[in-house]
Amino acid sequence: MLKATNSPDQSTSYSFIFVHPSDKNWNKYVDMCFEYLNESWPKDFPNKDTIKDYETELKDRYLQKDRYFLFLKKCDKIVGLANLYFHNGSLFVAEYYIIPDKRRQKSGYESFVNIIKWAKGKAKDIQIEVDKDLKKANKFWQSFNSTLDDSGPRNIFTITLE
Repeated sequence: MLKATNSPDQSTSYSFIFVHPSDKNWNKYVDMCFEYLNESWPKDFPNKDTIKDYETELKDRYLQKDRYFLFLKKCDKIVGLANLYFHNGSLFVAEYYIIPDKRRQKSGYESFVNIIKWAKGKAKDIQIEVDKDLKKANKFWQSFNSTLDDSGPRNIFTITLE
């Protein structure tokens, strides 16, 4: 079942739809996951054959409940994806990706604002774990007035929901 969340107060409509393994959009979601993984970790995901094991993991995670795969949309066009899950009262961002030609246009920020609105009342906060060397990603998550825990091997950003 697909659901959409619109942001009516924006001059441009940002929304998202939920995707699941039996959905007609599943293969497109997995293909975009490969784009993200190949861009971020090209040595680990050098070609599409390497995504099969990851797709199996995604399907297994979906069956565990509280896992959400989203296509992020702007004016009904896909601009990215998100992989989210709830655990111990928090919403965790496993993956968040904006396609390259939609970056630097507020698509990532406005899409995440919709996720924040959706998460309110469902979680106490949102947690995002980011590689320390990904400067643009770290700057992006700081833009949400998040707190940063940089004491471990990766940065952990927390966005408190009111």
